[in-house]
Order: sequence, then C-alpha cells, then structure tokens
Amino acid sequence: MKKYILILLLPLLTLNVVRATNNPEADKIVKRVIANLKKTSYKCTFSVVYYNEADKSSQNKTGVLQIDNRLFRLVMQEIETKYDGKTQWVYSSENNEVTITEPIQDELKDLNPMVMIDYYVKTHRISLDDKQEKNYDVVNFFPPNPKSVEYFKITLKSSKSKSLPKQLVIWQRNGDKIVFNWENIEEMSFDKNTFVFNKIEYPNVYENDMR
Repeated sequence: MKKYILILLLPLLTLNVVRATNNPEADKIVKRVIANLKKTSYKCTFSVVYYNEADKSSQNKTGVLQIDNRLFRLVMQEIETKYDGKTQWVYSSENNEVTITEPIQDELKDLNPMVMIDYYVKTHRISLDDKQEKNYDVVNFFPPNPKSVEYFKITLKSSKSKSLPKQLVIWQRNGDKIVFNWENIEEMSFDKNTFVFNKIEYPNVYENDMR
C-alpha cells in the first residue's frame, strides 16, 4: 500500500528554488495550519483518491492516521506504517513482513500531512483561491518550476475554526487529480511506543532491514 501511495506522488518531487512573493493572507493561513499540527497530537480518518480523467475512473484508499508532529502511525487496509522520527517500519499483514528504512524528508511528506504542507510552504508560491468557502479557507500552491513536474496547482482546504487540514487536491496537467481527505480530526495523546514497531507483537514476522 505504501508503494501505491508513493507511485501516486512521484510527480510531486521538485526543485527547491526561489519563489515569487506569496499572498500575505494565504501565507498566514497555511502557517497557522502547520503551527496547529505541530503543537499537539491528533488522530483522524483519511482517504486518498486518484481520479483518472481519461476513463473517468477512480481508485480510493482509506485508513487511520495518528500524528505527533513528525512522528506518525498510519494503518491502511493490510499495511501499517510507523515512524519514530528516524526509523520507519512498514508492516504487511498479508506477508507478515516488516520493511525497515530511514526515510528522507521527500518520502515522509507522502504520508504525514504536517510534513506535506510544510514542504509546499517552503518551496511553492502561495495564493488565495478565488472560491472561498463559509467554513473553510482555500489556498493554492504553485510549483516554482512548472515544467519539471506533472501538476500545475495544489489546493489546500482548511477549517476556519481550528485551522486544521480538511482536503488537499493535486491537479495534474493531464486532467487527473489526487485528492487527500482528512475527517474526524481529534486531539489525542499518544505514548511514544505508538510510533515504534515492536516485533514481539508480531509473531514470526520477517524483517527486511534496508537501513
């Protein structure tokens, strides 16, 4: 499942170059979202939907996410991913196998919304969307080098009341789009062991250590 998400998000890799000036209000909105994601820990349900414009089809994956700043635990069907700030474990219940890595930031942003949004703030031009909503702020991120990526815009919708992410849409140049939805976000405290893989809990698990 992690491979599925990474395949969807490979076009997002881009160069960190100098951006044009951001819209001040849009900049404040996304920085409030990041600040709120950093200040406490949360649990939420989520979905990742890939819409194919050519055949009007879609692929939908759902799961549960627990985050504490950059630490996270993600469960999506038969795949469980844990990250403790340095080491990442991806466990497949189907194979009873865990893959162990030490991912770089580009890999982390594919799974953790805090890292994802923080990355776009640092590398993309930010503006307010023309269509604002009553209960949500809507901002757009534009890539610094559009010709180097497969998307032309990323739209973030965040709640006005709590300044937390609701939806992120990646608009592909070929008409396809990738949509992240976060639901039922609630503050929750976690023991640090939540984000560490304990092989004692997984009898006879096969370890694929790629560090």
